[in-house]
Amino acid sequence: MAIRRLELKQKQDDFHPAFCVFLLFTETIKQIKNTLLAF
Repeated sequence: MAIRRLELKQKQDDFHPAFCVFLLFTETIKQIKNTLLAF
């Protein structure tokens, strides 16, 4: 995940800030779903 975050940070210069927040939000939801499925 750390590598993907670095890639996102590098791409943030190209993207609109709101779109970056949206990407981060979707990544967080994926993590929450995976955590819930683990239990």
